[in-house]
Amino acid sequence: MITPHKSIAMLSAAIATTMLSAAIVVPAASASEAEEPVTSSRSFKGQESRNGSLLKESTSIDVDSEADYGGIESLNVPKTESKAEKEARAKAEAEKKAEAEKKAEQQAEKAAAEAVSRAAERSSSSSSSASSSSSSAAVSTPASADASALLSYAATFMGPHPYVVGGVDPNTGWDCSGFVQVVFAKAGIAVPHSSHALTTFGTTVSESEARPGDIVARPGHAAIYMGNGKIIHMTFTEVTISDLTPGWMGGGGYTFHRVM
Repeated sequence: MITPHKSIAMLSAAIATTMLSAAIVVPAASASEAEEPVTSSRSFKGQESRNGSLLKESTSIDVDSEADYGGIESLNVPKTESKAEKEARAKAEAEKKAEAEKKAEQQAEKAAAEAVSRAAERSSSSSSSASSSSSSAAVSTPASADASALLSYAATFMGPHPYVVGGVDPNTGWDCSGFVQVVFAKAGIAVPHSSHALTTFGTTVSESEARPGDIVARPGHAAIYMGNGKIIHMTFTEVTISDLTPGWMGGGGYTFHRVM
């Protein structure tokens, strides 16, 4: 007969034996597991969905073998120029610009000539109405390239006038070369409207050979020679008669030019 004390002792011994077995078996299992790789599998539903969509899209492209997608000529590629093409284009542009400038210069010369003609006609009309009936007081308007008549006509402008650079009208304004141009235009002789250009215009003569009606000019001023060291010219304020030197031509560098 087993007493209660023996039963408790036997139960305690059984529990102790079970615990000792568990303590021995667990390390063995851990050592076995360490020899094999540990794997883990996790399901990511979002990633699987995206991968599935990409796969579906990549396998659903349908290329029409007969479709015309155009050649390289349909590409919008910027056109480049060779060195020779650039030089040719630059040359053409330069020629075009030169032609336009030449045309503008011709139009300017034509307009200046017309202005000179109109100014001369107005001046002639004013001189005629103001002239005296007495032949001794009358001022003759040159009808030909005559030096005496030319100087007489130039003298009709004696007095104050507005000074305007590039002007050719005694009423609205002119400059020294404009005065010379208007006077010679009345005599039927076209001269440049530039003191610098007048230094090489016509036939150059020496001062000892100069005679009335010759143009005397230097860069910056122009006048009409009257003889005896006198000139008639437009200053900054008036048409007047002055000594050749000293004065407006006193700085030297002037030359005489015969045009009639």
